[in-house]
Amino acid sequence: MRLKLVPNYDYNPHKEASALRDNIGAESPRSSEPLPLAVAKEAKVSYMDDDHLEDEDLVFLDNKGEGEDESQKEKLVLSEDCELITIMAVVPGRMEVTTHHLYFYDGSSEKDETEEGIGYDFKRPLSQLREVHLRRYNLRRSALELFFIDQAHYFINFRKKVRNKVYSRILGLRPPNLFYFGSRSPQELLKASGLTQRWVYREISNFEYLMQLNTIAGRTYNDLSQYPVFPWVLCDYTSTILDLEDPSVFRDLSKPIGVVNPHHAQNVREK
Repeated sequence: MRLKLVPNYDYNPHKEASALRDNIGAESPRSSEPLPLAVAKEAKVSYMDDDHLEDEDLVFLDNKGEGEDESQKEKLVLSEDCELITIMAVVPGRMEVTTHHLYFYDGSSEKDETEEGIGYDFKRPLSQLREVHLRRYNLRRSALELFFIDQAHYFINFRKKVRNKVYSRILGLRPPNLFYFGSRSPQELLKASGLTQRWVYREISNFEYLMQLNTIAGRTYNDLSQYPVFPWVLCDYTSTILDLEDPSVFRDLSKPIGVVNPHHAQNVREK
């Protein structure tokens, strides 16, 4: 007798497993209540004055997000001149934030050919926005880096006084997948992320831990001057198989990297 197939209305979509697979972590329940203005004002942003939000920007964090209901008509929230920073080019253009999407319009006079076509234009749903980080560019605190749930990321530089306004407007729209910890200094982000504990308990690899540390510290694949760095721990680059139980495989970790070479160490002593 053949069994009859019936719909399973109690299926499990395994969202947590999918999130872990994509290195975005399991989504935690978000409160539907807006962030109180008093809490936003008290949240430590950074030790640098340029990272503090003005009162007029904090107002947008206190308002209920306009982008929560996707059935509403899309409305323009903000439009600002900016630069899209890539490894090989600095692309002038304009960024528009609406209640449903983030847009970048390439303003180059001669547009380059990219993987997506001609020019660097992009349109991304706010619902896919995962992280927004305050960044520096050319030693000025004027940039944002946007990360999306499909691993896409964009590094965008603004005029110095504009960056914080764009940041607060995006947060005020309350994208559903945005991780927001209430504070944005690297120390607080690391503590809130729980990454160190996950690494200690071997829930994430050394590579993933170091990559997350680089991101929190402000390093990025989009700017060669701020490219991610990794500690140099090995000194054996000739063996076909490394014995990690052999101390001679590792460099002398008691010394800074600049004096591991005896010749460099002598120069440092002379200085």
